[in-house]
Amino acid sequence: MDLKIATLALAFLSVVMIFAGSAEPGVFSVVDGRKTYNKLCRMCHGGKGVSAVPGATDFRRKFDMLGSDRDMFTAIQDGVRGMPAFLGLLSKDEIRNVIWYLRTIN
Repeated sequence: MDLKIATLALAFLSVVMIFAGSAEPGVFSVVDGRKTYNKLCRMCHGGKGVSAVPGATDFRRKFDMLGSDRDMFTAIQDGVRGMPAFLGLLSKDEIRNVIWYLRTIN
């Protein structure tokens, strides 16, 4: 029985590591995401996700948050609708942290 549980746990961790693209699964931080958001995103998206610039996504509105984490990752990495790309400015983990933070706003 213990071997079965250990095998399942190992399989689960392997899937998480592949999905996260990180050597340390589940280490993403809402606190770090908020710091990055406040430094780079707040000027347009406003404090706590309240849009400060016309056309910027208002992260409090559920219909603006319907995209998947992958969609949000791509938008942050590559830019979208006038928002600059953050590819090269933010690591993949930093982008994921921002997404985790955004998911807590709603």
